[in-house]
Amino acid sequence: MRVLVNIFEKLVPISGGGTPRVSSLVKAFSARGHEVHVASSIAVAKQDAVARLGCDGWIPLQGVNRLGRWKMPKYMAAFPYNILRVADAVRRLQPDLVVSHNSIAGYGALLGKRWSPGSLTVLDLTDLLFEYLEDYSSGGWLSAVTGLGRRLETKAIRESDRIITISQAMREIATQYGALQEHVDVVPDGVDTSIFHPVDGSALRQRHAAGASHVIIFH
Repeated sequence: MRVLVNIFEKLVPISGGGTPRVSSLVKAFSARGHEVHVASSIAVAKQDAVARLGCDGWIPLQGVNRLGRWKMPKYMAAFPYNILRVADAVRRLQPDLVVSHNSIAGYGALLGKRWSPGSLTVLDLTDLLFEYLEDYSSGGWLSAVTGLGRRLETKAIRESDRIITISQAMREIATQYGALQEHVDVVPDGVDTSIFHPVDGSALRQRHAAGASHVIIFH
């Protein structure tokens, strides 16, 4: 089976958000012998990213930190480019399965499906992107752009063949946006334990909590 996985975040190295989830998904597809192509932003060479996740190909995208400053102008530049890159990848690869992390990436998959009608589109929906853009108040051209983004988000939720989300609450939100309840499955979020590395903390414990039976760390 040929699979395309896309996420509009920096996947290599893992950058938080949905990247641990998507990284695990790519590794699982690859381990089962599927032909896996990935579209995401990366901070390493493309060959290095392919080697790390064991996939067959990589389509580099532009990345935006959605929690950073001035994100709306950055979204306006990056998202149209990324959407078209994903759509073109679907057209070229004709994948059997397209897995998109969150709604705007899912819209790119739907756009490409016009040239690959046999592709099954799966939306991995962990949250709604435009929740993070509420600081842009109503009025002006920024509001118009935000409104367009919400329409694309709604279209992706309504028209994806299947939706996988992380909780019953998100499942209910997806159905409120127009997804059919029977098309939405819940898979609780997990952790890729390979990102953790054992560390000898005895010196740290001795320095800050000598003799203590328990240590609580606030981060």
